[in-house]
Amino acid sequence: MVNGNGGLLTEFRHGEIPDKHNFPIRNRIVAGLSDAIIVIETGSKGGSMITAELANGYNRDVFALPGKSTDVKSAGCNQLIKSNKPSC
Repeated sequence: MVNGNGGLLTEFRHGEIPDKHNFPIRNRIVAGLSDAIIVIETGSKGGSMITAELANGYNRDVFALPGKSTDVKSAGCNQLIKSNKPSC
């Protein structure tokens, strides 16, 4: 935190529109700065999956919570666990 007011870390110019294709770039920064990533809920192609893959590539710990096999929003977590990608 900067003086208790928060902070911002970005590669984009001030006023840049938060387009969908910019989020994976932001996820790269999050994965690189984090000691570990915890994926609680994501689809099989959700943004959290991108972050988890990047974190694995950076040798960061990745944790995933299992969910119902019939729940679309648990598919990504279950996929990470099945592929043995998360650390726990």
